[in-house]
Amino acid sequence: MTKQWQIILIILGILVVLYVIDNYGQQKLSTSTDSIFPFEKDDVYSFRISKGIDLLELTRSDSIWTITNQDSLVVKPVILNKFFDQSLKVKRESLISKNPDKWSTYSVDDSTGTQLIIYDENRSEIGRAVFGRSKSEWSKNFVRIGDEKEVYQTNTNIMYQLQTRPTYWGEKPKPPEPAAMDTTDS
Repeated sequence: MTKQWQIILIILGILVVLYVIDNYGQQKLSTSTDSIFPFEKDDVYSFRISKGIDLLELTRSDSIWTITNQDSLVVKPVILNKFFDQSLKVKRESLISKNPDKWSTYSVDDSTGTQLIIYDENRSEIGRAVFGRSKSEWSKNFVRIGDEKEVYQTNTNIMYQLQTRPTYWGEKPKPPEPAAMDTTDS
């Protein structure tokens, strides 16, 4: 092998080593995102949202969603679809704290956080998280998942969808339209 080929192979080897080192460094800097709710919307048969003493629960029977204890309201399909399309797809991003004493700072403790519990068809809990509003980053939230003590930042803000007001989720049914009268002469 000529000296020229040896130099080319050494340079090529150095470039490969530099590429591997750079790639490893980039992976350490990237933020990993994990789904908070790792299931499909078809698995959800009810969910409960609570904040302090306020509580709201929606339940599905077949394909019909109802607001528990609210017979006078029908669920708004647009709001429900937005909930499934955005809230259930929220991801955790960066770790903020591992200290349970800091939960109130991030509004993810039981008294200041907004809790979302999701159930399957057997009324078994399949997901639970406590969300808190970020005071410095309006487009993200804080979240504590299940029984974990860690607090994470989310990839998007979903607090506006976690409402405990029945009128956010439902509306009074529209009265039936009167049947059109036949005005043609026979």
